[in-house]
Amino acid sequence: MKIMNKLFAALLCLLACAACRDSKENYPSADQLAGVVINEVCGYQDETGDSWIELCNTSDRTIDLKGMKLFLTDDYYYRKCICTVPQKRVGPGEYLVLTAHGGDIDTGISAAASLELFMTSADGTEIDRFVRDADLSRPAAHAADGSFSRLPDGKGGWFATTTATQGSANFGYTNRTGFWLWSTHMKSVPLETLAAKGYGHVILHEQAFKSYPQAEVLARIAEAEALGMTVHIWLQCFYENSTWVSPVDDARKCYDQELFERIISRAEGYLDLGIKAIHFDYIRFGGTAHKHNFPEAGVTGEGAITEFCRQISTRLKAINPRVILSAALMAERDGAYYYGQNPAAMGAYLDILIPMVYRYSESGGGDKTGAWAKSTTDYFVTNAGKAEVWAGTQTYRYTSGNAAGLPQEQLRSDCEDFTQSEAAGVFLFRYGLGNFPDVTDLWN
Repeated sequence: MKIMNKLFAALLCLLACAACRDSKENYPSADQLAGVVINEVCGYQDETGDSWIELCNTSDRTIDLKGMKLFLTDDYYYRKCICTVPQKRVGPGEYLVLTAHGGDIDTGISAAASLELFMTSADGTEIDRFVRDADLSRPAAHAADGSFSRLPDGKGGWFATTTATQGSANFGYTNRTGFWLWSTHMKSVPLETLAAKGYGHVILHEQAFKSYPQAEVLARIAEAEALGMTVHIWLQCFYENSTWVSPVDDARKCYDQELFERIISRAEGYLDLGIKAIHFDYIRFGGTAHKHNFPEAGVTGEGAITEFCRQISTRLKAINPRVILSAALMAERDGAYYYGQNPAAMGAYLDILIPMVYRYSESGGGDKTGAWAKSTTDYFVTNAGKAEVWAGTQTYRYTSGNAAGLPQEQLRSDCEDFTQSEAAGVFLFRYGLGNFPDVTDLWN
């Protein structure tokens, strides 16, 4: 009997050891988990908000995340294990979102905390980490509707973005300050320096694609995106070869659909290249909109601009629902009459309206005050519909009829004036003129 008991005990021990070996063998090693990264972190804003962590498989193979652990360090915890992932298979380029409300992680993550997240394999080998104070490419608070995200998605540095993208590719504003860039400066512009100064948007003239090989332009755009910058391609709409092109066919008393299609096709081509934002310039008449009204046919100058906005928004957002569409507006309150620009109507289809709130006149005698800039900007904010309004400001003034770049102190002061308005951000026209100041504390 004793022999039988010993044999039975030995058998149980062998089975237990085999189970232990099988259990360990079933957990992926750190090498097998290579390519899985912490991709986005969203903290709660108050006690009612959810918080979540997004993982991304950046490899070219399906990975089983079984046994992978996440540890949290913040104001309350030190290396607290908040999640042990069950058997989850994540394909190449796919995401896994772990939420507090869903019970995937054991505790919420405070957006205000100086947090650290560590991801390990089942045996404790570190795979990836996010340390807020060390990893954010520039200091920034967690936006109300935003997150901490890698840009570019899955492989870039960390930024505080204004848009959370749970379960999909990271994309969003890292701040609301930018500048226009002529193609002639594309290769020389110091992107890293300007990103460090708080500029998160570049409006690059489409001439760049005509002046340089496409691969060079896309590589430069990729450099900007790796710094957390959003690159907008700058399209001139109704102004070609130094001549105004009317979006109304007066002879037939209808909108010029052929012209619309030509511009829309150009924009679609940029989205096909992976461009994430399009900026419309000269999206207006040259002061003659009221001369192209045919009420009996339901055609007006104002209607032409609005209809173009509707069509191009519909087509581009069908390709990329998150594409950012912006437009430059004349900063005049009667812009609908002269230019066909009705901000409320345009704002129904575009994301950002940019009134060009220019304060310095060519004569030098009609320079405007900061109070005027605020009042003008606030008019557009009130009348922009659902679109955000970012003020467009000059980086130069005129001396003896010639444009001279503003010194850093003056340009910084001009930008500060817009912080007193209801503007959501500011764009500077343009790089190559003026000494760009540090604006990290303004709209970031």
